[in-house]
Amino acid sequence: SSQEWQKIARAFESLWNFPNCGGCLDGKHVAIVKPADEGPHYFDYKGYRSVVLFGLVDANLEFIMTQYTPGSMLDRIETMFYRKLKNGELALLKNDDTVGNMNFVFVADEAFALRENLLKPFPRTEKNFNYRLSRARRCVENAFGVLAVHFHIFHTTINLLPSKVDDI
Repeated sequence: SSQEWQKIARAFESLWNFPNCGGCLDGKHVAIVKPADEGPHYFDYKGYRSVVLFGLVDANLEFIMTQYTPGSMLDRIETMFYRKLKNGELALLKNDDTVGNMNFVFVADEAFALRENLLKPFPRTEKNFNYRLSRARRCVENAFGVLAVHFHIFHTTINLLPSKVDDI
């Protein structure tokens, strides 16, 4: 709801000096054993079998949303979140309800496509913006780090079918 987005945005501005932010996006490759119905879509860019755990994280490193996709898929395109963002189905804050009447945004790294509501770093010449974006984006990297420290299963190959990995 718009109230939840507003609460998340206030936390990003307060903690990370990045206004109008609804969360940070990233994906983490998780190694899996060879599925029985394996196709080439479980091979990641390094040639390992994996699924991508996609996460949207708030300013306090809490996962707002997770989903997995096969390792070779472009996680940002194959997730329900990205489809809803692209199709305008997320009930995001309107510009009138944001700081400076600016777009309500999510932050990601260079792997993601730039969109009206999805920011990624600019070329190196925009150092100040990139610094702030990087600070805000650390939330998702830190959240995946905390997840891996607390749940050691993310350090090993998961011996489950890909359809069961989402249950973890």
